[in-house]
Amino acid sequence: MARLDGKYEILRSVPGSSGLPLPNGSLSVSDFNVSEAQDPQGAAVLIVQLNVQTSEQRTLFHKYRAALKALPSPFLLDVVARPGAYYSVWKPPAGQALEEYLKQPRKNVQTREDVQQFTQKLSEAGFALEDADIHLEGGLPVLAGLVPIERSSEEIQSLNAGILSALQGGKTIGRARRTPAAGRVKAPRVAGARGTDPHNTQNQPSKLGRTLRFFLSVVPGTLLLAGAGYLGARAVDVYLNPKVLVVPKVLGLNGQDAALKMRDSGFRVSVVPGEERSLKIGSIIGQNPAPDSALHGGRLVTLTINQPPELSVPKVSELSLDGAKSVLRDAGLKVGLVRYTFTADLALPKGEVVAQSPETGTQVARGGTVDLLISQGVRPQQTFLPDLTGLSFEEAKALVKQSGLKLNDVSVQDSDKPEGTVLAQNPAPYAKLRVGMPARLVVARLPQAAPPPRENLDTLPLAQIVKPEPPPVVVPPTPDPVPVPDPSVPVPETPVETPPVTVPSPDSSSPTPDPQTPPVTTPEPPPATPSSTPETPPVSTPETPQTP
Repeated sequence: MARLDGKYEILRSVPGSSGLPLPNGSLSVSDFNVSEAQDPQGAAVLIVQLNVQTSEQRTLFHKYRAALKALPSPFLLDVVARPGAYYSVWKPPAGQALEEYLKQPRKNVQTREDVQQFTQKLSEAGFALEDADIHLEGGLPVLAGLVPIERSSEEIQSLNAGILSALQGGKTIGRARRTPAAGRVKAPRVAGARGTDPHNTQNQPSKLGRTLRFFLSVVPGTLLLAGAGYLGARAVDVYLNPKVLVVPKVLGLNGQDAALKMRDSGFRVSVVPGEERSLKIGSIIGQNPAPDSALHGGRLVTLTINQPPELSVPKVSELSLDGAKSVLRDAGLKVGLVRYTFTADLALPKGEVVAQSPETGTQVARGGTVDLLISQGVRPQQTFLPDLTGLSFEEAKALVKQSGLKLNDVSVQDSDKPEGTVLAQNPAPYAKLRVGMPARLVVARLPQAAPPPRENLDTLPLAQIVKPEPPPVVVPPTPDPVPVPDPSVPVPETPVETPPVTVPSPDSSSPTPDPQTPPVTTPEPPPATPSSTPETPPVSTPETPQTP
C-alpha cells in the first residue's frame, strides 16, 4: 500500500468528490482527493489532499489553511503545505451532524445563533457550508472536515441560503425558565385561628406592646432613611464638586501601564488609536488633557496609543528573495525568518519564494514580519561510500565507481598489510554525499629496505695515485733487401709478403718512389733509454715496390 510522507498508510480512495457527508456533486476529483488511511499508531484517519500543479492551486490551498486556522477544530490533526505535499489530516468526528439537526422539527434558539455565526466566519474565509462537515457538540458547531474549493462570494451566499432557510424552519425551543417547586402551595388563612378573631380580647396585644412594636418597626426605618439621605447628599456633592487633581504624564508608556497609572490617579480612561512611525507600536503618543493639567477627579482622560491601521500582506510567492524584500518594504512590512528547502517540482526555479507566512491577504500591523520559504531547486541525488578499509585496491575502486563518486587521489603508505590493501578513505563510511563528489584512498605498500649507511669520506686516508704502465712496443724485424729487377728482363709477378706491423702509424706517409727505382727504407731502432715510462719510437712501414 502507498504511504504519504512515510507516515500515513493510504487504504483506499473515497469514491465521489470528497468522501465527507456533503451534498455537493459538482466537485472535481482531479483537483483534490479524499482517502481513508491509518496513522503510525494504526488509528483511522481521513486525508484531504490537493493536487497542486499551478500557482492558482497553491494559492487556494494557502487560503484553505488560513480558514482552518480561523476555525479551530478538535478533529483536525495536521495540515501540511510544502512543495509536493498539500494535505490535511482529520480524525473521525463525534456528535450530531448538522444535516441531521436540520431535519429536527424543533431547534434550540442558541444553537441556531451559533450556527449562523459559524456560517459567517466560514463565508469570510471563502468557503460555503456545503464545503464543510459540521457537527454539533453540546449544541456548538464544530468543523469536522473541509475540502479546498475555489468559490466566489455570490456562489457562497447562494449555497448558504438553502441551509440557513432550513435552519430557520420548524419550532424553536427557548431557554428553560425557573418554576416553583412542586408541593410549595401558599396555605390560605383559616377563620378562627389564633390571632384572627376580632372578638377575642384575650389574644389582643396590650398598649405597651403596641407602643414597643411601633418603635421597633418605625424608628429603624426612619434612621435608615436619614442615613440614606445623608449619604446621597454626600454623593451628590462629590459628583457635582469632585476634588481637583493633577493629570499625570503617561506619554511614551505602553498602553496598559498608562491606563493603570491614570486610573490610580483618580481618572477614567478612554483609548483611541493613532499612528506615529518614529515611536514604538503600542506606546502612548498623546493624551487629552495635557500632562500636569488640573482636572476634577473621576473625569475622562483620552489616551492616543500608537496603533497603525493593519496592512494586508502582499503576495510574494514566485518572486526572488530580493524581489520579495522590495515588495514587503514598499508595503510597510519586513522579511522575518527565511528558510530554504529542496523541491521535487521542476516548475519551481531555484531561489524562488514557494511559501510565505502570514498568507496573502492576512491583516497585520505595520512593521510586521513575513516568514519566507525559498526553493533550493531539485534535490540532488545522494549516495554513500561503504567501509573500504581492508579491501584490495581494485575492489575499493569498483565500489567507488558504483557509488557514483570520482576517485581522483590515491596515495601509498608503508604498512605490514598486504600490498594494495586500503588503509584509509575520505569521505568517511556511510556519510551522505552528492553524486559526483571526489574520493581519496590510502593503500599499503611493503616497507623498503633501508640503504647502507654512508661513510664519511673526509676521514679516509688518501691513497697514492699509481700511473698505469704503458703497453710494450713490439719492433718488427728488419726485412731482407729486395733485389732490384732488371727492367729489360721481364719478371713474373710474385707476391711480396709485407712484414707485420704491430703498431702502424696511420698518419705516417712516405713519398711514392719512382717505379723504376723503388727505394727500400729500413727504420732504425731508437737507442734504448732507461726511463720509468719508455716512449714509443716511430715505426715506418716499408712499402711494396710496384712492378712496371
